[in-house]
Amino acid sequence: MNRITRLSIGLVVLCCFCIGELTGQCNNPPNGVDCLCSTAQLLCTPDDLDGFTFSMSSATNFGGIPTDDLCPGMSQDGVPNNVNWFSFIAWCTDLTINVQISNCTVVPLGFLQFTSGTQIALFENCPTANGGPWNPVQCFTEGGGICGDLFSYPNLQTLSVNNLTIGNVYYFMLDGCGGSACDVTLDVVGVCGTGMIDPWTTGLTGPVETCVGNTDTYVAEDLDGAVEFYYYLDGVQIATGNELTSINQTWTTAGTYELCVDVSNLPCIPESNDPPQNCITIEVCVEAVAGIININTSPACPGEIIDFTLTGNTSTPDHDQYILILDASGNIVQITVGDIASFTHGACENFTVVSYNVKAGSPVPMLGQNFSSTFTCTDACCDIEIQQFSYEDNEIPIFVDPPTDITLACADDFTPMEDLNWADNCDGTGIVTGMEVGSFDLCSGGSLTRTWTYTDQCNNTATHVQNITIDPLELPLYDSPPGNMTVACDQVPTRASDLIYTNNEIGNCLISGTVTPVIEDNSDLCGGNVTITWMDVDPCGNDLIHVQTITVDPAPSPVFIDPPEDMTVTCDQIPISAPDLMYSNSTASCLIEDMVSPTMGGAADECGGIITFTWQDTDPCGNLIIHIQTITVDPAPIATFTSLPPDLTVDCSNLPSSTPMDLMFTNGETGDCLIDGMVSPTISGGIDI
Repeated sequence: MNRITRLSIGLVVLCCFCIGELTGQCNNPPNGVDCLCSTAQLLCTPDDLDGFTFSMSSATNFGGIPTDDLCPGMSQDGVPNNVNWFSFIAWCTDLTINVQISNCTVVPLGFLQFTSGTQIALFENCPTANGGPWNPVQCFTEGGGICGDLFSYPNLQTLSVNNLTIGNVYYFMLDGCGGSACDVTLDVVGVCGTGMIDPWTTGLTGPVETCVGNTDTYVAEDLDGAVEFYYYLDGVQIATGNELTSINQTWTTAGTYELCVDVSNLPCIPESNDPPQNCITIEVCVEAVAGIININTSPACPGEIIDFTLTGNTSTPDHDQYILILDASGNIVQITVGDIASFTHGACENFTVVSYNVKAGSPVPMLGQNFSSTFTCTDACCDIEIQQFSYEDNEIPIFVDPPTDITLACADDFTPMEDLNWADNCDGTGIVTGMEVGSFDLCSGGSLTRTWTYTDQCNNTATHVQNITIDPLELPLYDSPPGNMTVACDQVPTRASDLIYTNNEIGNCLISGTVTPVIEDNSDLCGGNVTITWMDVDPCGNDLIHVQTITVDPAPSPVFIDPPEDMTVTCDQIPISAPDLMYSNSTASCLIEDMVSPTMGGAADECGGIITFTWQDTDPCGNLIIHIQTITVDPAPIATFTSLPPDLTVDCSNLPSSTPMDLMFTNGETGDCLIDGMVSPTISGGIDI
């Protein structure tokens, strides 16, 4: 293709009418309200602008541009006034147009304000009067200081753009500053070239083998210079459109088809020009249908056979039919070609059965492959039907007549563990041996736990536990053991009978024996106790003890025999001693007796007093034996004076001349009771004549 990567064009003004050799850019020159971007005549190359001259009209024409925004999104902005349009197809990526202007009219803007000259712009699409978006490539407008004034204006304006898209249409606008009208000469720098569309380098891409019911996408090469794309199926056009590089085709009938694509860039390059149509041949087969999977039974017991049949599946020489069995991980474990299959498995597990109906010649499934990651159906040439099935047993086995918990009174009653019969809905029947833990002995007893366990093929577990309690042996007891008692000191026993003990069991559980006692006498005539002890250790190590305690009463306490009573005597009868006394308890076998001499105490004389005689002793049992006799001695009679002189009355001439004689006193008793004596007088008082 002839392509110039850089083109300079001296553009003076773009207009909406025909001048010189250039075909007019509008159908109704000069400028008018109908001179729009969308009605500008399309040039097949920008080279047609080279050397074109014309004079602008001052008539107002907004050219379909909103009056408030000439170049949206750019810092240089202005408003339309008397717009002129050109459109062309770019056949180069870089383009330069010089616009030379002269004889521009001056437009007053206000008091002492004038403008003149032109504003130019290049767009990728046409602006719309309703303010819709358009894309300016480059703009030189009033807002960017491109316009002149009363005295001068730029005579040369250059539009230089890069990265144009080959074959795309661009829109070139020229407008007077404030409505200024100028003479314009355009100069295209270099040659952009005459357009042609690149040749095909690749064919249409998309499925060349497909099935009825599929909607397939076919993509054409996006050729430089191509705008319109045309698609034909067996010579009949089925789609067309600008930049339509792909189509979706739905297949409804099996057969062989030819799909072609052609291109143009109107009006410059018609469809009949090169490149020629680009075609591929497509084979469309009957739609694959996996059908309905029929399973004779599910779930099934492990080991049973499950049958699978298909109905409604596609069965033609153009299709392969597989029945696949997948394990729980999705891996293929069985492959059956056709629409009937059987499968068995010896354990409980979940499986998937897959009906895989696919166009003949497709990849063949292999054992061990993961189906979902290896095989997918993306079109109607393939179909998959899936159902789950399982080998399953949710019933727990049962034991037949399992033993209950028991308590045994004696280890002699213990019997060995036996196997148990079980029954299961899938496994049938059988026998299982139990496991026994625990311990016991004859004396202490103990406990045992017997556990029978059976687990079927699906891990359903039946467990039976029997608890056996063996009681310890009953403790033996003495037969009629004697109780405690109290006896007199003359009844202390010197022997005791043997005792028999037993737990009243039989066989190995019987514990019995005879025990001879041990007598310990801790008594005498003062009392005490006797213990009789029967002691033994039985075969189980139990202490068998019985103690009889006999309390011995002490002998009767002794008393004095005929002890003297208390008495009163006269002073002449005071005793000087007392006889010994005997004490006794008067018991022949427990006799306690002795003689005791008295002890005299107190004092007595003629004046009286008290005499005591005390007999005191401690018997062999430590008892205090005492008797006290109290003798009261009456005092002697009171003594009196004998021959008392009488009282006298004398005169002073008869005063006694000597001392009076002594007087005698006496009580008139004799012996120890006599009280007598002489008393000299004492003279007191005084006399005179």
